[in-house]
Amino acid sequence: MLQGVQAGDRVTIVDDVLDRGETLGTLIRLIESHGAHIDDIFVLAEKTYGGHSFGRANLSSRNIQSLLTVEVSGRRSRVETADCRFAKYCDNPEVDISENRLRASYEGKDLVEVRSPDGRAMKFMMAPLSEQYPCTQASLLRETALKIGQSIPRAQIDKIVAEFDRCAHILGAVSLYTNMPIAGAKWFPGPDSQGTDFSMEYYQGTLYPYGIQRGDSVYIIEDTVSSGGTLIGLISLLRNNDVYIEGAVTAVEKQEYAGIRRIQDETGIEVQRILDVSIAGDKTHVTFDRYAN
Repeated sequence: MLQGVQAGDRVTIVDDVLDRGETLGTLIRLIESHGAHIDDIFVLAEKTYGGHSFGRANLSSRNIQSLLTVEVSGRRSRVETADCRFAKYCDNPEVDISENRLRASYEGKDLVEVRSPDGRAMKFMMAPLSEQYPCTQASLLRETALKIGQSIPRAQIDKIVAEFDRCAHILGAVSLYTNMPIAGAKWFPGPDSQGTDFSMEYYQGTLYPYGIQRGDSVYIIEDTVSSGGTLIGLISLLRNNDVYIEGAVTAVEKQEYAGIRRIQDETGIEVQRILDVSIAGDKTHVTFDRYAN
């Protein structure tokens, strides 16, 4: 499902790895089916097999710019070319939190009813930070990264971690703000196929570790705590890998679900939060703001 893209938008696609091009091709078709125009396509690494890029061949009608081409036909990967020249860039301005974009982005937002795996009716917040609805502005992401980053005891931890599938954009922004490495968990197997089951308000599955090593000392980042199931699963995964958890912080807690209390009761981990948001009415309402004047 595509979120945050509307008809008439001009879009730049950024991807990590181009292999056969199936995922990128699907994304291209999805964006254009919404009436948006793709200006540029950038990938970090383009795989080649014996000098041949299947992804580029399969998407031959597209102008794809890759930072690296990596030959993967041998026993080890080998960087063949590197192009570090950028025609476009954006400044990274000072972060001004006086407008409190984070609070504004969660005040008076639509609520959508979804069903939990056991059939219960749950309320889903249509907010730009977590759902890219209508889209996530860079200014909002910068402010959120600053506020979350100020909660992290940087001298005491090795990595910041999150569940990548829903929180990767925030994790990356906090990494740039704190200059700390990232690791976490995804919903599909990676280098380590030993996962941990989890259940959130509208989905249940398995979390698999990425970039997590035994003996790490980490701090957990989350966008939204609802029932607390995702964080409980992530905490279990980290502990199963002998990782020490220094603490956790979330941008938002849904007030009525009391997920932070559940996490504390079941794991002993105290989760800090920036906002409490009530979903009791027809629209969201912010009831607590750590940064309120």
